[in-house]
Amino acid sequence: ILMQSSLPQAQLATIWNLSDIDQDGKLTAEEFILAMHLIDMAMSGQPLPPVLSPEYIPPSFRVRSGSGVSVTSSMSVEQRLPEEPVLEEEQQQLEKKLPVTFEDKKRENFERGNLELEKRRQALLEQQRKEQERLAQLERAEQERKERERQEQERKRQLELEKQLEKQRELERQREEERRKEIERREAAKRELERQRQLEWERNRRQELLNQRNKEQEDIVVLKAKKKTLEFELEALNDKKHQLEGKLQDIRCRLAIQRQEIESTNKSRELRIAEITHLQQQLQKPVHTMG
Repeated sequence: ILMQSSLPQAQLATIWNLSDIDQDGKLTAEEFILAMHLIDMAMSGQPLPPVLSPEYIPPSFRVRSGSGVSVTSSMSVEQRLPEEPVLEEEQQQLEKKLPVTFEDKKRENFERGNLELEKRRQALLEQQRKEQERLAQLERAEQERKERERQEQERKRQLELEKQLEKQRELERQREEERRKEIERREAAKRELERQRQLEWERNRRQELLNQRNKEQEDIVVLKAKKKTLEFELEALNDKKHQLEGKLQDIRCRLAIQRQEIESTNKSRELRIAEITHLQQQLQKPVHTMG
């Protein structure tokens, strides 16, 4: 509002310093009215006072003392409340002493100040509303940004987790593949060993069968030779048997002949013995007779 007066920055700074009685960096309603009066003075060409005279000081900033009225700064509301009636009475007395034009200007400035204050209050309210909306929008935008960041971080975390899980799954697949290949190698080695054992057994079995067949063939040859030998021996034995049977037959014939000869001899001997006996008996008979 002060900037709307188009006064130089130096005058505006002087007006601000003169109006900001408590030096708190803000203008109260009374300080604002004083500032508007000083602006009117500057715009009308009147020189600004280097120091505020007591009649320009708002009543709420005056403190009664033994030597008169002085200016207080940064007083609290609680400290000013007991002296409010006295200050209002002094203000009325001072207003009676001031020229009518000053009262008119003061009233006009007061009304204009109230209008400006209302406009400022409405503007501030609108500004506060817009600021609140802006802050709310900024907060929503910040929350949305944070939510997006959180979602992005969550997405990245999920992606990283998925990558780690995929890496773990890939490592597990590789380990599983290595285990499978190792099992296949072991199974292949086992099958190869079993095949070698089977081949060795088959070779040994074939060799055993070959040896057995060779032995059997050798045995057959031996048996055939033995059979031939036995056949020769049997034939020889048969020949010898025939010879022996022939000899036996000859012996039997000779024995029969000899038996017949012996029987004939025995008969002849018995006949001769009988003849001899008979002769002896014949010979003995005369002897007995003679005796």
